[in-house]
Amino acid sequence: MQQSTQFHIGAWAKYKKYVQKVVLSNETDRPGEVSYWRNAVFCNILTYLTPLSLIALVPSVFMAFYYGVVVIGISDLFAFFVILLITLSPKISLGVRKAIFVTIIFGLSVTLLYFLPLPAPGLLFALAFTIITSLIYSSKAALWASWANTFVCLFLGVFIYFKIDSPIALVYSFGSWIAISSNLILFSFAFTKCLGLLLNGLTKALNVNKISELKLEKTNRLYKFISQINQTIAHVKDAETLFQKSCDIAIEFGKYQMAWIGSFDDLQKSIVLLDSNGIPKQDIELLTDFPFETNSPEDFVLRTGTFYCSNNVALSLEMNNQKLFAEKHSIGSIIVLPIKKSGYIFGTFNLYAAEFDHFNQDDIALLKEVTGDISFALDMFEKTERHAEAKKELHKKFAELEAVSKQQSALLNTLPASIALLDHQGNILKVNDEWILFGKTNGLDTNYEHIGKNYIEIAENSFGTDKEDGKQMAIGLSEILSGMRK
Repeated sequence: MQQSTQFHIGAWAKYKKYVQKVVLSNETDRPGEVSYWRNAVFCNILTYLTPLSLIALVPSVFMAFYYGVVVIGISDLFAFFVILLITLSPKISLGVRKAIFVTIIFGLSVTLLYFLPLPAPGLLFALAFTIITSLIYSSKAALWASWANTFVCLFLGVFIYFKIDSPIALVYSFGSWIAISSNLILFSFAFTKCLGLLLNGLTKALNVNKISELKLEKTNRLYKFISQINQTIAHVKDAETLFQKSCDIAIEFGKYQMAWIGSFDDLQKSIVLLDSNGIPKQDIELLTDFPFETNSPEDFVLRTGTFYCSNNVALSLEMNNQKLFAEKHSIGSIIVLPIKKSGYIFGTFNLYAAEFDHFNQDDIALLKEVTGDISFALDMFEKTERHAEAKKELHKKFAELEAVSKQQSALLNTLPASIALLDHQGNILKVNDEWILFGKTNGLDTNYEHIGKNYIEIAENSFGTDKEDGKQMAIGLSEILSGMRK
């Protein structure tokens, strides 16, 4: 029993999967679009209606032939096999399937109303025709379906009113037909209106949700863009690599169509291309070194110090060469942002998007943050470079001073007298070998440091037989160093 149940469940799952594959084989809409759900509803109607219709088909056909209403039996069989065909055949487009299905339902309703003495089945199919049309097409199509039901009711009413030889004229009086058909017309238009309101509300809700998703996706892209730029700034050591990485990141994470960075050449009044991504090779030369015109985006940035943005290049961009370039590559929106170095505008970061109205205020604020970070990095690169140059220059000066010091030492050591070089305060800067030898000969320790000692203080603190001579020497040295004595 359990194996039999599993078999039926497996067979039903395969059947549903096959119908979905066949009916929606060319489906291009996404779940965020109403058309996707209309098509999904139609697919489910076919999936369940085809096997379940056998419940009504078998007794209906039997009773139709039994009571001699052959037309009803043949119509039911024809409708079943046509619906079976559009459910299982893989070679029919979705639009054709829909058209055949609603035509079959409408045809059955007319046939049942005309030939069957009981109005309920025909009215039910006529109402189903309106509801299904509303679900799988649109409110406008459902309105046409309601008018089609109205026309059928009026047409059959003519048969009854003029007593034209027909099955329906034999069963109904004109008054009873008006009472029956008016309910059908009423409910057809009522369902059309109500389902229209429901589906229009669903459409708006899906559109709002889709817009929110697109905004969120766009915002996430921008934050990834900023994050990648900041990571790049933390790792690169030079401007050239930063420019290259920034353009690459703009395409990969920002999803822009094109990105390029250029610097201003004030002497030539031109823009020099520093790096780019997304620009075809044959068009690189157009941006390699081109003059910027008055009132062009670059001129605007240079004059105002702020960004330039156009969300419809064809309407607002007056610069002919860039306008033609934008038209050639289907560019809808551009933004040109200033890049500064040492507080002055150095160049621009140019981002091109295919969509119109691509850049909003939030986008611009985040992109200004990006160029602000790039400008900060350029200042840091420049400071680092200046620091490295200053350090190199300092090492050079130290080397020169050391060479001079060695020359002085060599010169002093050639002199036979004990000689010490003093600064303006009397501190010993350098002594010759004879001075050191004299100190050792007169009892100074071999590790005694002569350099840095104040010779005036040493002379003042003399004692013994040299005490008075020392004090006189201290006074004389102080006067000479202060300029009082020559």
